[in-house]
Amino acid sequence: MSQLAYAEVRDDLVGAILVVGVAILIRDLLYMIGDLIAGYFMDKALGVITEAMNEKAERLELIDFETLDANERLELAKAGMQGAIGMLIGFLYPVLLLFSLVASAVYLHSLSPPLALVVPVIFAPRIASHLIRGSRYYRLERRTVPTLREFRYLEQCLVDRAYYKETRCLGIGSYLLGRYRRTLHRFNIERWRESLRVGGIDLAINILVLVGYGGCFVLAALLLARGDIDIGGFAVVVYALSRFMTLTGAMLDLFGQSYQASATAAHLVEFLRRSEGRAMGDPRPVRAAPSITAQGVTFTYPGSKTAAVAEIDLAVKSGTTVALVGANGSGKTTLAKLLLGLYVPSDGTIVRGGNTDTKDATKHDVRTRTSAVFQNFQRYQMTLRENVILADVAGAANGPALRQALSRSGVRGELWQGDGALDVTLSREFGTRDLSIGEWQRLAIARGLFRTHDTIVLDEPTASIDPLEESAVYERFIEIAAGRTAVVVTHRLGSARLADHILVMQGGRIVEEGTHEDLIRARGLYHEMFSAQAAWYERGDG
Repeated sequence: MSQLAYAEVRDDLVGAILVVGVAILIRDLLYMIGDLIAGYFMDKALGVITEAMNEKAERLELIDFETLDANERLELAKAGMQGAIGMLIGFLYPVLLLFSLVASAVYLHSLSPPLALVVPVIFAPRIASHLIRGSRYYRLERRTVPTLREFRYLEQCLVDRAYYKETRCLGIGSYLLGRYRRTLHRFNIERWRESLRVGGIDLAINILVLVGYGGCFVLAALLLARGDIDIGGFAVVVYALSRFMTLTGAMLDLFGQSYQASATAAHLVEFLRRSEGRAMGDPRPVRAAPSITAQGVTFTYPGSKTAAVAEIDLAVKSGTTVALVGANGSGKTTLAKLLLGLYVPSDGTIVRGGNTDTKDATKHDVRTRTSAVFQNFQRYQMTLRENVILADVAGAANGPALRQALSRSGVRGELWQGDGALDVTLSREFGTRDLSIGEWQRLAIARGLFRTHDTIVLDEPTASIDPLEESAVYERFIEIAAGRTAVVVTHRLGSARLADHILVMQGGRIVEEGTHEDLIRARGLYHEMFSAQAAWYERGDG
């Protein structure tokens, strides 16, 4: 080789190496910057998305959390939070990879325009593959969420402290573990089958990509043989093709992951777009206790074919206490939630205060003017003080009201009297004091009483308290509820007799109503239930 020819080859190689070297340096620099940006935006985005989801949940109607469909949508929305983060990150890194791809493509085109065909030959099939994968993944998420929720619940039964006592006593750990394994197996089988189907599609597409890659390599060899490129150019082409293949795979894998994540994130978008029902409105001050009138009220839970309550007509006078009694499943709790305005009737109307239809009431109006203590109360792993003032954080500074609520609900004085007693965290997990179920129940009642309200519902709140203490609690409740409209849901008729008016429910309908004395004289269902309970206590069974 002549000195001149050698110099030309050398210059070509040096130029090609410099181009590649600069591209690699810029790429690595962008990666370093990208890592910093990704970390920052991941934390920022997670906070924003979580806040948006929680705010949405606050604005939804109560019924949106009490149906199977609603629970599935909520489960998918939670998964969608992570999907949304993955989607953002998945789109960020490919932008950085794009620089290297563009630089490689431009250089290949400068050597020979036909070499630029590598872009559609490698890109197009892989894009099709990821689009197919993403759409199938979205449908898979929909199909498997019930199974996912089932094995997560079984996992909770196995490891959650709330289940320890009963599962150990019954010796059903092995049974629950067997069910867990079978459910998890069904879940994995479904996903494995889908992976096989998608894998077959990927295999066929990747074969096309490899054929295209080989064709580009052959094209480069032909260009070298014809003298269109020299040996230095050929070496760079081979490197560029190899690098292009690697970068394309990496970038499209990230795009594919992002696309799949966007399919999951779509569930979050659906949740955020969900109808919110009644307007939130602005909080209004508590006024005089309202009267409540129901006309032709029927309510059916979403997805159910049977009405939970049907054709209810009643009139509750302002400041009176009404007791709802009946067997389990008779519709007592559902009717109580309708009277509070927590549920909106499917048919008919409920008017509070003589002029406010619950269908038109704002959520804030319902939530700020009413209070309730339900049988399935919560045990917050917070201080004793917080467990009460959560009902009315705005009134938290009212120390006398807090102590009055604790006293009237029957919470033992040694639990809250004394320096620092109110600020002890109630949680065994935090190594502090825990309460018995009966004490937790009294604390839940105190929480309901602490809140300023004009209407209150007690829904079987004394199930874990002995009958004598229960009677004392109801007597105190009737005293405290004076001047307010109150609804008591109970299956213990000895407590119902304290109410001004009693409604007897059966099959979602009111079948009897009146005072305790009126219903006893009528010798109907109420008399039968009362006599049965009285005989039960007389035998000493209670």
